[in-house]
Amino acid sequence: MELRQCLSRAKRRETETEQHYYDEPLGYFALRQQIAARIHHSQHEVSADNLVITHGCQHSLLLALMSATEPDDIVAIESPGFYGAIQLLEALNRKVIEMPSSPSTGIDVEAFQ
Repeated sequence: MELRQCLSRAKRRETETEQHYYDEPLGYFALRQQIAARIHHSQHEVSADNLVITHGCQHSLLLALMSATEPDDIVAIESPGFYGAIQLLEALNRKVIEMPSSPSTGIDVEAFQ
């Protein structure tokens, strides 16, 4: 109940645009500062500039693929796996190789050859 009240109060304070968009690409700066402060209390050095807030796992995967791969790169992924990964890779013009995997043994690395 307390969380719902906090969210409702925050929603009333912000404009509609502020509710739907972060004010900068790395994510809401005040949130990044708070996360950095919490990490700092665990004896690790992190600043808000070292953090990125995403809209979820698929957004995180998109940013990782954009920063670590180039168009026409070949990317190996486990199969069966997350179908959204294949969609992202195809949208980014990456070539996909599906690697057989199992819950007990993981990815079959020998199948890569």
